Amino acid sequence: MLEVDGTIEDPFSGWQELKSGAEKDIPWFGPGHTAIFWFNVRQIEGDMIGMSSFEWIGNHYSSIDGPAPDAAKKWWARLGRWIKKQSKRIQRRGEVFGDNNEIYSMESALQSINGGCKRAFNP
Repeated sequence: MLEVDGTIEDPFSGWQELKSGAEKDIPWFGPGHTAIFWFNVRQIEGDMIGMSSFEWIGNHYSSIDGPAPDAAKKWWARLGRWIKKQSKRIQRRGEVFGDNNEIYSMESALQSINGGCKRAFNP
């Protein structure tokens, strides 16, 4: 067992970079775990409803850190199927429904939009 007394003055002394990042003076620890999902909630502010989103890094960094776990891929696919069942595709701007239905709206948000609440174009 390693025992350390006192303060480590330079924690990067002896650090050996296996893969360099964009900033040469800052150690790069990798892109992060490939099974972390983000849910960004954008609430209604005034008469504007925000655009919430789900995010996942997926296999974006697979060439340097390996592919995402199969369990994460399955969970992401299940989430997508659930969202599609629980929501309606609408247009980001203009009329609610049209030729460019590109975002999903949950029922409560759609009720607010139909009631006159404006939509934020971006999150």
